[in-house]
Parts: sequence; structure tokens; C-alpha cells
Amino acid sequence: MQAEAVATGRRWDFCAKGYSDNTQKEFIENYDAFDTLLRENAPEGAERALDVGTGPGFFAMLLSMQGLETVGIDCSETMIRQAEVNAGDRGLSIYFETMDSHDLMFEDNSFDYIVARNATWLLYDPEKAFSEWLRVLTPGGRLLYLDANWCYRDDPELIRKMKEANDLFEEKNGKTFNTYTGDENTDEEFKKTLWFEHTFRPKWDEETLPRLGYNNVLITERMNEIIYSPWKQELYDCMNEFMVIAEKPR
Repeated sequence: MQAEAVATGRRWDFCAKGYSDNTQKEFIENYDAFDTLLRENAPEGAERALDVGTGPGFFAMLLSMQGLETVGIDCSETMIRQAEVNAGDRGLSIYFETMDSHDLMFEDNSFDYIVARNATWLLYDPEKAFSEWLRVLTPGGRLLYLDANWCYRDDPELIRKMKEANDLFEEKNGKTFNTYTGDENTDEEFKKTLWFEHTFRPKWDEETLPRLGYNNVLITERMNEIIYSPWKQELYDCMNEFMVIAEKPR
């Protein structure tokens, strides 16, 4: 793996247990919403799926439960181990592998459906990553991902609103749970890898994906009310979780 992926993986190693606990809560609270979303947007006849940046395996488990042969990858080895535990607890057979999402160890045209959730903001070379995902998609295959401008730093007003929302939420509900348990140096090295720190989305996605070879690019700029539970809608009201769907030409 490239040094940037190693730095990202090391940082998220420190989040695995806490992030998994949060995800298990979402699995219970928002199962129907995410299950419907993935099911209704799957390409017709899809058989094999890839969950990029699987973390503790939330999307991979949903896809497996829908009957797809599923692979989950993540640059954090600890996250992969946690995903294996979570899938095993549900009796699911999913192949998980530690891998750099910019350099996939799969043959061309390997997957009908590629999904990612809150993973693309972590990319250190997004054009390379999206080109790789296009390579391993089957012709007519579909990419679906959800994300937000989590690391964007060029909008002081957005940063201010996020802090105000967080402070208000903590005043009403108690302190939010930070899943990171590592040291400051590890976190700082990770932050250096964040390419999207100065690039606003999904405008970038809308402009870039067609140039890389995707077609039928469809963007939904706000998914909060569809996929978030009430408490999460309150906390992240000023941060739009967007969805992008794109296809590989036949």
C-alpha cells in the first residue's frame, strides 16, 4: 500500500471498536432505509458486489443479506478484523481484505455493483481511485456512494455552523462520542493525506466522473432525511450527506 493509505489505515485502526459500536446502532435504527436504498439502486441482474472502505462491514453485510456475493475492503486491518466479527455474528459469508482502494487487487470487470459510504472523503488521489473502481466494474455495472464534505476547510461559515450544531446537541443530549483513541501524531499524519480538504463536493464529482469515463451520473445533494435517524438529522443538519450514482458504459 502507498504511504498515504498506510497513514489512513493506521488512524482508523484506532477507531475500529468505537466506530463499529456506532455502526451497529445505525444497523438497528436505519436498517430499512439503507436496505431499500442499496436494493432499489442495484443494477439489474447484479451478482457480485464490492464495498469500498467497508469499515466494520455495514454495507457489505446489507449486500450479503440481499443475496449478493460480497467483498469488503479497507486500508485499516483492525477495521477488517472487526468487520469479520460483525459478519460472523450474523452468520454471513463475506470476503474481507485489507487493501488500498486506489490500487485494487482484482481483475477487470469483476463487480456488478460497487458501493461506499463515508469513504470517498478519505481518498488521497481520488481520480486514481475512481478510475480503478471503473476498471473493476462490469460493463453496465453501477457505482453508488454516500458522503459529505467532512474534511472541507475552505468554508469558515460551514465550520462555524457545524461547531454550533455540535455544541447545541451536546448541551441537550450529552457529549458526542469520538471514536478516535490514538495519539496526536497519528491523527496529524492522516490529515495530511486528505485531498478533499480544499475541494467542495458534489460539484467535483459531477464534473470529474464523466471525464473519467462514467456515464449516467446522478447526484442527490441531500440524503439526511432519508438515511439519518432523528438524532443524527439534528446533529448534522448543516452538513449535507449527498449520494452519487454512476455507471460504466456497456
